[in-house]
Amino acid sequence: MFLILWYCYLHSFVLQVCIGNLDLNVTEEELKQTFMQFGDIVLVKIYAGKGYGYVQFGTRFCLFTLNL
Repeated sequence: MFLILWYCYLHSFVLQVCIGNLDLNVTEEELKQTFMQFGDIVLVKIYAGKGYGYVQFGTRFCLFTLNL
């Protein structure tokens, strides 16, 4: 289970979402696989031992598919 902490537009086109409450053993690839259904992913970053990370999408259309 994870929690979307916040999201923002970058350069009016790219959407970055902060994901919290991550299991400390989750990998960037697992997070990418989870969010691929919502759109093209540009970047996934997990901060080791912190329980949170970021997913950056290629288009802001992903905002609507995430239903935020």
